[in-house]
Amino acid sequence: MDKPINSQLSQKSKERMQRIHDSYAAASAEGEGCESEKVDSLRTAMSGDSGYSSDVDGFVSPMSPMNSIDTTVSLEEYKTQVDEALREYFVTSDVMEFIDCITELNATLFAYEIVMRSISLSLDRGDRERELVSRLFAVGCGSILSEFSITKGFEKLFSRVSDLSLDCPNARNYLSKFLARAIVDEVVPPVILKDVIMLEHGADIIRETGEILNVPHSLELTEHIWRAGAASLEELSVTRNLLLDAINEYYNSHDVEECLKCVKELGAPHYLHELVKKTVEVAMDGDEKRMELAKRLLEEGCSRGVIPHHQLVLGVRRLEKALPELMLDVPFAKKDVEEIVSFLLKAGLLKEEELKQN
Repeated sequence: MDKPINSQLSQKSKERMQRIHDSYAAASAEGEGCESEKVDSLRTAMSGDSGYSSDVDGFVSPMSPMNSIDTTVSLEEYKTQVDEALREYFVTSDVMEFIDCITELNATLFAYEIVMRSISLSLDRGDRERELVSRLFAVGCGSILSEFSITKGFEKLFSRVSDLSLDCPNARNYLSKFLARAIVDEVVPPVILKDVIMLEHGADIIRETGEILNVPHSLELTEHIWRAGAASLEELSVTRNLLLDAINEYYNSHDVEECLKCVKELGAPHYLHELVKKTVEVAMDGDEKRMELAKRLLEEGCSRGVIPHHQLVLGVRRLEKALPELMLDVPFAKKDVEEIVSFLLKAGLLKEEELKQN
């Protein structure tokens, strides 16, 4: 028979849970009043009339004015890149790859969009994707995400919760779980539950979050709130191997139709950069005929829409990034990659500037 949850927790976990409960209790000190009274008192505090501070006695909204930060991409470009990276992340479960992609954008001012868009995209998906989002917050906090950006993302989601609920009736329940998990993971402090904007638009969500945090053994329960583990490395390995099988079979049969059919049946459109990369890598081990077959597969795959353009670009970038390692085994790897890139440029499938955006 399994031991009770409490007895399975380490001393460190128990101390961590105690800190969360202590902070939560401080953040909920005004719990006797109605929610509207809380909002009014917090508005007064934030105006400076009550000596409001940004520590555990109060919470300064991240949506207040802040200094301008230079960015290298526009907001619309950032949203597009984040959406694409998230869809790929939901397939691969590779959180570090997602972080690398976002870091390259160099636009920390827009980081709150990661919170907004990741949660929004997960609402109509499964517990697996929601678990991936929670893990992203925990791993990304301190690198691509700050407490400020995470809080601002939640504020914006709360302000749009009515619209979200039209498409996903469980949106409020999911938001309360995301918020509880973020607090338990120490991504945001419990005092976030006093946030003015969140109380205005989702006092019921805040209340439900508090209930989740106050149940017995809440640390253990909240850490498994989605009841689903993220995709394992084994799943990712299976996808890789199936792609590699399709590529090897293509080089043996020269049947581009069958190869592209197999690729489509895999149902992993956001992992096809691996197809691009492996197609060229495997060709390096053969003769000149294989290089011609590689060109044909990439050209046909792109022209038929099997390989999305952004996946082609990403695959070539990763191929170029892997060159130093490839050249250890294949001395002429650089020449082969340059040949493939030159072909793709001449065919109009790539643009020079796309390869420089690393």
